[in-house]
Amino acid sequence: MRFFDEILLYSGQFALFYLLMNFSDEGMGLFLNVGHATLLATLLIQTGCLARWGDRSLPRFFLSLAAPSIYLVMEGSEGVQFLLDSGHVLFWSFSLLVAGLQAASRRKAAFERRRVSEFLVMLLNVGAFFAIYIVFDLKLVYAEAGHTPDEVQRMLGIEYLASGIRLFLDDPTHIYVLGGGAFLALSLAVGRVKILSLTERINALFGQYVDPKFRDEIVSKEGGAPRERELCILFSDIRNFTTLSEKEGAARSVAMLNRYFTEWEELVTRYGGIVDKYIGDAVMAIFGAGDALNPCDDAASCSLEMLHRMRRLEERLREEGLPVPEGIGVGLDYGPVLMGDLGSRKRKNYTVIGDHVNTASRLEAMCTEFGTTCVISEAVARRLGASNAARFKELGEATLKGKNETVRVRGLSADRPDPSADRPGDGSGTDQDGPGTIRRSSLDEGPPNPENTPVTL
Repeated sequence: MRFFDEILLYSGQFALFYLLMNFSDEGMGLFLNVGHATLLATLLIQTGCLARWGDRSLPRFFLSLAAPSIYLVMEGSEGVQFLLDSGHVLFWSFSLLVAGLQAASRRKAAFERRRVSEFLVMLLNVGAFFAIYIVFDLKLVYAEAGHTPDEVQRMLGIEYLASGIRLFLDDPTHIYVLGGGAFLALSLAVGRVKILSLTERINALFGQYVDPKFRDEIVSKEGGAPRERELCILFSDIRNFTTLSEKEGAARSVAMLNRYFTEWEELVTRYGGIVDKYIGDAVMAIFGAGDALNPCDDAASCSLEMLHRMRRLEERLREEGLPVPEGIGVGLDYGPVLMGDLGSRKRKNYTVIGDHVNTASRLEAMCTEFGTTCVISEAVARRLGASNAARFKELGEATLKGKNETVRVRGLSADRPDPSADRPGDGSGTDQDGPGTIRRSSLDEGPPNPENTPVTL
């Protein structure tokens, strides 16, 4: 698809019209002309290279000039007059303008500049057709007037182009064609800009519901086909959110959650993670879907900074007269999960599922039992850098619901436990059934677990 976009919408327009003009005149003899055959071959190679490497400014600019440059070298042996042929000069002028506009649009520019670039490129594309049409018509007129091929070549020189255009406009049908073409060019350019604007708006809106990394993968040729990845899963939950929302009401609770989720999203993105979803008052994020060297360390750093930010967030919420959370818990686990589309034919969710998703959720619930704000698995602890590893202490072993084996866990220190955390069916929206999905389980009432005896969750 990108190949055809390139050759039909961007760098190939003038060359295609130029080759079509010569094919109309020479027929199959076009392919016996070394210069024209070379131009066609280099145009195809240039288009393939642009489709592969044309997303950056400099490669796009220089690759867009590959075909005209090689054609210039091939035709240079015909002499200076041949190079000053109107068609050749217009070819180079068009190539430089389009290459410059396209390179500029590939830079991290404002959307307005991209729209201007697309608008001008579409005008140039239609203009290329009419430029070639004028040159072709003049070539036929001069030949029919009895001029020799050498004289026709000289009369098509760039210095005679102005007089040739006046001769071209003497025909009323040409004026009609040019006028209609101008309206057509404007229509196409405006339509192209509208398509670009709509695409940008869809991407922006889509990116608010799905992380841009997921969005680009979903709309790619491969789509969201599930695949196994080694990821660090982060779960976080607000303590006693059911009681808080019942007291404060839905509107005020949602206003508080939006500010709270904004803090999480900013930090998760900063540390290279992706917010997978918000589940009621819970946050689920993944680390390691990109090129992170140590996703567990990134997830731990993100969690620690969020816990530190909570005091500042609480102060802002009080100043705004919004509900203030009683605290949060964070759970981290690392291991293989399945990442991709999940759902029916008509409605899907791009997410991650697997045993380690369950474990991260249940580790977060253990924060209350151990009187800490963050609980991590041994798999995460082994992968932490020295600085983050020093922040976590051994908590012992725990038995998670549905598992036969105990797991070793570590956590941050806390002043006291919070035994009144949300229970199942609290309306927070975190209850999900089935293997590889989230199911919040109950905690035994009681004090922290100083003897490191197994805890059943």
